[in-house]
Amino acid sequence: MMLPTLSSTLLVLLGAAATSRAVAIDTTNTADLAARDGPTDLLEGYEVVGELTWIGSVEEGGPEYTFTGNAESILKEILALNPNYAPALEDPPPAENSTNVLAERSKGNIYCNFGGNGEIEVGRIEKEERYLRSLGTSKCHVGAGPGKCVRVSCSYNAGVWLCNDNKYAVSPRCTSLADYVRNIINRCQRHLYAPCWWNEGKTCTTVDEWRVRGQQFDSDGYNVIIGSSKC
Repeated sequence: MMLPTLSSTLLVLLGAAATSRAVAIDTTNTADLAARDGPTDLLEGYEVVGELTWIGSVEEGGPEYTFTGNAESILKEILALNPNYAPALEDPPPAENSTNVLAERSKGNIYCNFGGNGEIEVGRIEKEERYLRSLGTSKCHVGAGPGKCVRVSCSYNAGVWLCNDNKYAVSPRCTSLADYVRNIINRCQRHLYAPCWWNEGKTCTTVDEWRVRGQQFDSDGYNVIIGSSKC
């Protein structure tokens, strides 16, 4: 069945921290996720146990729904119920050169070069950020840990994970997770330029792009990771 057309509000949207250890994601626990994510380096005690659970309303004052999947698939389910869905939003985090971001850096809760199978193009992760932010201020849920992760979003090899270090489940706002994705991009992105990049030793290609990989912790005992994944 064809999904309803996105509302104009959503089209604009889609167009447009903690004391735990840094980890890399394991995807060998669930066969389906393993098939898509592939093998990764694992810090003992962490595993991916499924995909994101979203809990929220598809319209103001409406009943609460629960969907499980990645951010994009959850958004499609929301739109199937309400084609005019407009998420409740918060202001995104400030730009890289702002004093607030510099203050965030001083907390030391963002770690670069952790997560997934490696770096990913910034533009691809930004797409996942937009899908995540489109879920609004509703709850993005991960079950009890410690060391349990869910895959929040993944397409074109760009992955986002939510990991829980608590012995109980947590349900932060989806927009907060999107803010953490943005914070990691602001802190960890690097410019990669090579006039002749040998692709598997066969062809010489010019590479000029921004890449990113990293992790941010929250004081409530959960963390967000972005990096490369097979999807």
